[in-house]
Amino acid sequence: MTLWGGRFESSPAQAMAALSRSVGFDWRLAPYEIEVNLVHLSNLIEQNIVTKDDGAKIKAALIELASDIGSGKFKYTPEDEDVHSAIERGLIEKCGPVGGAIRAGRSRNDLVVTDFKLYLVDHLLEVASEVSNLVKAFNAQSEKHLDVIAPGFTHTQHAQPPRKKTVRYKARPRQGSTNK
Repeated sequence: MTLWGGRFESSPAQAMAALSRSVGFDWRLAPYEIEVNLVHLSNLIEQNIVTKDDGAKIKAALIELASDIGSGKFKYTPEDEDVHSAIERGLIEKCGPVGGAIRAGRSRNDLVVTDFKLYLVDHLLEVASEVSNLVKAFNAQSEKHLDVIAPGFTHTQHAQPPRKKTVRYKARPRQGSTNK
């Protein structure tokens, strides 16, 4: 399902369609897309853009879709351009044309940014933990090789080669530091 094309007389060349398809990359944003859609839907209902009855249908379909995505029952298809079009297709399959109302009053660019920010909040903690583990591994290795001479650099220029214990001393946790 593509979300554009109303002004064109024919479909794009297959190579162009493949180039613009991002669903294989952005499918990881699907849970966040559902979350953002639920918040957006509540605003559409509050502003009387979507009726309460239609809103209830869409909400139920979004919740069911979230479960189906989590279980692998609902997946994107080659016809889906991106995660947004895949989820809209799922909504329309579950509640009919009223599912398309979820598009009202929003920018896809803003939607992508919001989905991605939510994704980052969840995953940056994981990345920070892995970086911390990497620092601990480097420190453990440096403890084992204190007398090994290492390449030295200062301001991206070659410098006097220090021993690992010197590098280790400079990289030690400082008093008041949160790195341990």
